[in-house]
Amino acid sequence: EQYPHAQQVCAEIADHEQQGQTVMLVADQASVIGFISVADTLRDSAKQAIRQLPHLHKIMLTGDNATAAAAIARSHAR
Repeated sequence: EQYPHAQQVCAEIADHEQQGQTVMLVADQASVIGFISVADTLRDSAKQAIRQLPHLHKIMLTGDNATAAAAIARSHAR
């Protein structure tokens, strides 16, 4: 098998994304050798600011992938 750990690595990447992290693959000239995950956080004051605007329809704009964005939104839901 050319990539014996591919399923395990994909599962680990999915776990990181479910936690709201964006994953970047690290590769040499021949193959992927690892990954780095990073996560943005909302300011502590964001939840309070959103609550002060109950009459407005609110949306979240992000450059993160959809899975990471959903995790961040869930973590700051009402």
